[in-house]
Amino acid sequence: MKMMIKNIIALLVISTLFLLSCKEENPVKPEVKKVGSIEGFTTEASNGRSISQVFITTENSSHAVTSEIDGFYEIPNIKPGEYKLFAKKDGFDDAEISISVDTGYTTRADFVMYREKTPGGIAGRVFNSADGIGIPAAVISTEPYAGSVSTDAFGIYSLTNIPADVQYNIIINKSGFESKTIAITSIADSTLKLDIVLDPIFGIIEGKVSDATNGSALTVVNITTSPATSSVTTDADGKYKIENVPRITAITSKYTIIATKAGYTEATVDVNLIPGKTVEANILMYKN
Repeated sequence: MKMMIKNIIALLVISTLFLLSCKEENPVKPEVKKVGSIEGFTTEASNGRSISQVFITTENSSHAVTSEIDGFYEIPNIKPGEYKLFAKKDGFDDAEISISVDTGYTTRADFVMYREKTPGGIAGRVFNSADGIGIPAAVISTEPYAGSVSTDAFGIYSLTNIPADVQYNIIINKSGFESKTIAITSIADSTLKLDIVLDPIFGIIEGKVSDATNGSALTVVNITTSPATSSVTTDADGKYKIENVPRITAITSKYTIIATKAGYTEATVDVNLIPGKTVEANILMYKN
C-alpha cells in the first residue's frame, strides 16, 4: 500500500514538472496593438466653453465623429502616420490641426474654434454744408471695394454686407460738391451710423443793373466776371443771374462783376462768392 502511494505521488510530481516546462517553452504573448487613437476637446475661443456637435474628420482616412455635450471627441483605431484633422460647425470658422499618430498611443488634439464673423454695414445721411439739406444721388462706395450705393431723395443711404473687422475708406462723390473720404473699421453684425457733410464748390451770383441817374432798369447789359466764368445779359427788368460759379480756393472766392453797355461807362463791383449760396451784386451805371 505504501508503495502504491509513493508511486502516485511520484507521478503527480512528474506531471506537474512536465506542465511547467511546457508553459515556459510556449508562453502566451500579449496582443500588441498596431493602431493608435486621437482624442480631444472642442472649445470656443472667446470664452473657453465646450462646443458640442462639432463634426470632426481626418484628411487621410475615412474616420468622422462629432463632439459630445462636454466637447469631448475620440477617434479610435487610427493607423500610425501623419494626419490633418478638420473641425466644422455652423456659426463657427472651420478649424484645422496637424498631428502624428503612433502605434499604441493616444494623440491629444484640442480644437479652439472662433465664431464666424457676420458682415456689418454703414448707414446715415449725406448733408449739404451750406443749408443742412439732404443731398440726393450722392454715391457712397468703399475701398477696398465691398459695395456701392446712392442716397435717396432725402440724402439717406444704407450699405450692407461689409466684411467685418476690416478697415475701409468710405468715398463720397456728388457732382457740384467736393469729394470726401472717411476711414472706418467695420464691426461684425453691426450697422455703423455715419452721417456725412459735403461742401458745395459752386455758388450763384445775381443782381440788378440800374441807371445811376434815374434808377431805371438797364436791359441787355453784358455781365462778365473776373476771374472769368459765364457771360450773361440783363433781362427786361435789368436782372441777371450767373449760375455754377466755382469756388476759387478753399480760403477765398472773390470775384469782380463787370457790366458793359453801349452809351454807358463800364461799371464793376466786387463780391465774395459763398459756395452753395446765392450772393447779390447790384450795379449802377453812368451814361457817357
